[in-house]
Amino acid sequence: MGEAKRSFVKSGLEQFQKFSKDTMNLGRAQRVHPSQIVLSRILEGIRGENMEAYLTQEDAELLCSYHLRDYRFTDEDKKFIKDNSLWLFANKAARNNHNSQKIKQLHSKDNPVAKIKALTTSNGTKVKKSDRHFDADRTPPCVNVCRDARVEITGVNYEPRWGLYHGSIGTVRDIVFSDTSSPNNGDMPDYVLVEFPQYCGPAFLEQNPKLIPIVPLDVRCDMACCKRRYLPLKPAFGKTCHTFQGQNAGPVQENQPANTVLRIVCDPGNRGFEGINPGVLYTCASRATTLGTPEDVRSSAIYFCGDDMTPGRVLFIDRKKEGGGRKLYDKAALRLVWVSQVKRGRHTSGIEEAELETLFKFFNETRLRCFTIEGLIATLANGDNVLLQGCGLCW
Repeated sequence: MGEAKRSFVKSGLEQFQKFSKDTMNLGRAQRVHPSQIVLSRILEGIRGENMEAYLTQEDAELLCSYHLRDYRFTDEDKKFIKDNSLWLFANKAARNNHNSQKIKQLHSKDNPVAKIKALTTSNGTKVKKSDRHFDADRTPPCVNVCRDARVEITGVNYEPRWGLYHGSIGTVRDIVFSDTSSPNNGDMPDYVLVEFPQYCGPAFLEQNPKLIPIVPLDVRCDMACCKRRYLPLKPAFGKTCHTFQGQNAGPVQENQPANTVLRIVCDPGNRGFEGINPGVLYTCASRATTLGTPEDVRSSAIYFCGDDMTPGRVLFIDRKKEGGGRKLYDKAALRLVWVSQVKRGRHTSGIEEAELETLFKFFNETRLRCFTIEGLIATLANGDNVLLQGCGLCW
């Protein structure tokens, strides 16, 4: 790790610790619909923070019944779910294998896979052995891509408010090379046309306002001795569980923006992996907005795969068997220490219930454009609250 990156990490850790001194508690998973009582109960059980709220055997079996090997799923159901889901994996190896297989399935004579290699140079000279200077996940040394491939932006935030940020998922519609270039010669494309469902900025093509050209980028290495020109895309048929944090899957409540991903299939790894990475299963399961209805197996936002997703994997999720009893995994014990510190810094808002209802009503019913919000923030920064009296943003 370079000195600059080490400084950033140190600063981030200090800020993280500082923020823990002033926290607010969210009483429930906000993305889950209030009607999803069973899902809320299951999520509480697999958080592993409340020893009185561990999953029951019944809930563990219910959760595992969403595994695609369950008798409820017909071959037609399985095909529909597999073809229309984003897959989440515990580790990069499983993710990479899934992405490779999906790209291979798309490959054909009329839709060949382009192997686009990054170009790394130092003082204008091509460098071969410099991968350790770059994060291969953010600035990949090679990208295999073709039309209709699902990809995500990597290593750059173009314009987050338009839906173009690191991790944004879209579908490749075309790969454009100049007349004198070819991937067979190691050349890069001029641009790749990607359709992003969540894009909400100015249209590049009026006939398809969701279509955006992604061009190669130049970045400096962590050690500031070389630079890499790479295509800021990578296959996204599958992702690791932790890189899907902050995103949701499934239908949303009324008046909320639609989710780009409607369903996920998760392989959270085995119990030992959970022990050294507490919260992996919770991270996966809490992305879903619904478990659907028992009458329609396709209505859930989450399903499972892999050999390790069993009731034994999820019961007493943060504890291992030891000496005839159960003991917290070391990482789970450290997490409890951190949680207790965060709780000590917790404060209450002091807002009455009636005021809270008014605020939430405003949040749910009010829609403002970005430039309007920026204007309101500027007004507040200037200390002028007069203009805000009627909009409910003044406090």
